[in-house]
Amino acid sequence: IEELLRRERSFSSHVSHQLRTPVAAMRVAVEAELVAPRADPHTVLEESLGQLDRLESTITSLLALARHADRSSGRCDLAPVVTEAAERWRRPAADAGRELGLTIEPVAAWCDSAAVGHVLDVLIDNALKHGRGPVTVRCARLGDRAVVEVADAGTTPSATDVFADTDSDSSHGIGLRLARTLAESAGGRLDLLDTPTTTFRHTLPAALDTAPDPRVASAE
Repeated sequence: IEELLRRERSFSSHVSHQLRTPVAAMRVAVEAELVAPRADPHTVLEESLGQLDRLESTITSLLALARHADRSSGRCDLAPVVTEAAERWRRPAADAGRELGLTIEPVAAWCDSAAVGHVLDVLIDNALKHGRGPVTVRCARLGDRAVVEVADAGTTPSATDVFADTDSDSSHGIGLRLARTLAESAGGRLDLLDTPTTTFRHTLPAALDTAPDPRVASAE
C-alpha cells in the first residue's frame, strides 16, 4: 500500500508538471490578446487550439503511462517534431534571457512522435530552470540510431540518479523520471551523458529505408 501511494503521489506530480506548459501558453496568448488585440481574432484562436491539441495529446500519454501501456510506434521524421518543440519554448527562453539554438539533421526513427515531443518539453524546461547559458536542441543519426539531444552550458548534475522520483518541483528529478518512462514506453531510452556540461540524449531506433519497424519484426 505504501508503494502504491508513493507511485500515486509521484504520478500526480508528473501530471501537474506536464499539464502546466500548454495551460500557461494559452493563458499568455489570451492575456497578450487582451492587452493588445490583433486585427484578426482568428490568430489567437488558432494558437489556443494548437495548445488544446497539445493538452489532449499530453493527457493521452499520461493515461497510457497510468495504465502501463506501451505507446504505439511508427515511422517518424524527427526534424519537424524537434523544430515544433523548440518553437514552443522559444518565447519562454527569451523571457528568461536565454538563447535557444536548433541543429537539425534529416533523420527518421521508429517512435511515437507525441512521446518524443513530451520528452523534449521536459528536457527544455529542465534546461531553462536548472541550466545555464544557451540551450541547444539537436537531432541527428548515429549509426543505426537516431538521437535527440538537449544541452546547456551548466555543469552536469552530480546527483547519483537525476531520474529518481522526487517530491519537489525544484529538483532535477521531477519531470525527468516521467521523460525517461515515456522514452522507454515508446521503444527508446533517455540518458544523461558523461560530459563536462549538461547534455541529455534521447536515443531511438533509426528508420532505415530497408529496415522494418523493430516491433513488427520481433512480433513476426
